Amino acid sequence: MEKELVYGFDIGIASTGSAVSDGKNIIYMGTHVFNEATEAKEPRLNRGARRNLARKKWRKDQLKDAFDDFGVLSRLEIDQDGYLCFTTDNDLISRPIDNTVYHLRKRALTGKVSKRELFLCLYSMLHARGHFLLETIKFSETETITFEDFKERFYDAIAEAIEL
Repeated sequence: MEKELVYGFDIGIASTGSAVSDGKNIIYMGTHVFNEATEAKEPRLNRGARRNLARKKWRKDQLKDAFDDFGVLSRLEIDQDGYLCFTTDNDLISRPIDNTVYHLRKRALTGKVSKRELFLCLYSMLHARGHFLLETIKFSETETITFEDFKERFYDAIAEAIEL
């Protein structure tokens, strides 16, 4: 004669339970507790940060390769210790006369700069492609140059750097 068994299940959001009974005695009883769910926000932010760092490194490597490919600066010269640092001042590398790289970038728009100074300007621009913290600036009230003037100065600076 077959026994009649009763199955019971308790399915919750953090655990499940089950039991088997023959009507008088409990034959089996068990539970499984699940790990608490975690948000994907932190891994997503970390993944985004890793991607941004990889893109920044890629842009900088592309600039180094371009200067090397066009014969402006050799990769050996670029990769020497302190070459990419604005404040380096030793026997082989002299520090630019400007206070900061931003002053150097401003000077490079209108004046002559060395190959290293040009490289530092572009390298600085690739480091951070911009932000939106200065939304309150009214560009119509500030002194600016036209795009045509900027383009002409940019091409002149590149042509001079390549000729050097």
